Amino acid sequence: MSLALDARRGLAAPAPVWLAAAGIVALAAAVQLSFGMMADVAWLIHCDERWLDGALPYRDFLELNPPASLWLYWPAVALARRLGSPSEAVVSAFGFAAALSAIGVSALILRGVRGAGAGLALAALAALLLLPGQTFCERDHLAAVFGVPFLALALARARGATPGVALAAAAGLGCGAMAAIKPPYALIAALLALYQLRRSGWRAVLRSPEYYVAAALGLAYVAAVAPLFPAYIANELPFNAEVYVAVREPLAALVASPGAMTFLLIALTAAWAARGRWAEPEFAIALLAAAGAGLAYLAQGKGWVYQATPAMMYATLAAPVALPAAPLRGYAALLAGALAAAAAAPFGHNLGLAVGVGIAVGFGLDAARAGAALSLPRLAPFAFAAAVGAACGLCTIERPTTPKLEALLAGLGPHLTLGTISEDEGLGFPLVRRLHAVWAMRSHSLIVSDYVLRLSAQRPAEAARLAPFAKRDRANLVDDITRRRPDALLVGPTGTALHAEVWADPRVQAAMADYAHVATERQPGYTAELWLRKDFAARP
Repeated sequence: MSLALDARRGLAAPAPVWLAAAGIVALAAAVQLSFGMMADVAWLIHCDERWLDGALPYRDFLELNPPASLWLYWPAVALARRLGSPSEAVVSAFGFAAALSAIGVSALILRGVRGAGAGLALAALAALLLLPGQTFCERDHLAAVFGVPFLALALARARGATPGVALAAAAGLGCGAMAAIKPPYALIAALLALYQLRRSGWRAVLRSPEYYVAAALGLAYVAAVAPLFPAYIANELPFNAEVYVAVREPLAALVASPGAMTFLLIALTAAWAARGRWAEPEFAIALLAAAGAGLAYLAQGKGWVYQATPAMMYATLAAPVALPAAPLRGYAALLAGALAAAAAAPFGHNLGLAVGVGIAVGFGLDAARAGAALSLPRLAPFAFAAAVGAACGLCTIERPTTPKLEALLAGLGPHLTLGTISEDEGLGFPLVRRLHAVWAMRSHSLIVSDYVLRLSAQRPAEAARLAPFAKRDRANLVDDITRRRPDALLVGPTGTALHAEVWADPRVQAAMADYAHVATERQPGYTAELWLRKDFAARP
């Protein structure tokens, strides 16, 4: 059975397959409507809106990431403005369109290829649309989406197929875009090139146009940054090179992080379920791509869950080999586990993970009972489904929420101008967009000061050299408060080393003399405050 997207083969798929596909898409859409955009995406949407209004990137608003991050969302934000629609809705639609287009191009590449049927299509839908949860449309998620046709092309070549130059070029463009968004993801292409080299020899690799197209796009992007965005080169690149890249979690902490452990759980259960079939291209390519994404996660060194999402996504593509015995029951287990995990995740990651695992394992026990034999081999596919379901719960990012302060802000009337004094981007975003308030600061947080403080603690001898980065960051904060005079300021998390350092700064104290503390909200491990400008009056 096949879910290839041509009419004769795709429409012939059994009804349960279509029901499973529809269920995955519907659940993914429900998750997006429920959780909305994470802070990074909300901030970059704001940056693109400012850019469309005529602001100069890296001067009028300060974004640490290279221009690919701004370009990534710009078309969707520009389209939203033309349509008069909320930018978040159009960006989310862009994410769905990108994922479905990647699956469609992959189906064209794999047309007629043995093993590329309904199982792979369902796995791709689950991996690209459902597993990312709230990380959907984050840069790492979209980078992984763009890379999917490149994986399909590697599978087609491993099976002896020769897709046309146009399809190879499309896959190469996706791979080049993936690496432009996050350069460490070039490791995925490198591992797949080594795989092709081992199977077919170096001449086959040299004759593959996708590598040349990917490299050309990457080089063109690098060449365009300096002339088109000189302010990035002058204002942000030095900090990124000297501080941002250097601030890393220890390797042991990265490996033990929830994202890495969940990826390893998916990969290991896939290997357990696929024992004896590890050499099959469908399995080998999925796990090699996942390994490349895992190495990219370690290379980034921050330990954030969304940066592990591509590794989890690509490992999920091993499903056709990991779920061979009872595919539809296995996908039903995966879908049920994902649904339960996503529903439970708002009450805590641990609950979401446990529920996702429990539901999927329950399917496995039921299948074993129906088969009158309870054995580890029978449970292996459902352990894989449980791992993927658990990942769906993990990827609903928990950020410190301030519902009490948000309610107070919502009652202050329309056109509120808002800022933060915080090392946490998530304190201001996406809250400011939910409130339809106006962001009054050039940056989303004091992340520069935070990273300088952390690196200076690790390398005291370099503290004096790094201090100018924090000094500029602090000067921008004071200037934004005194010159733009936001109506409200959120301050937090309080009690941190950075909060104490910033609050002790006489320039900050002078700027805050115009503000009064009006409310405090305490969450476990996170306390935030609301300050209002003393002459502010709530608007009707």
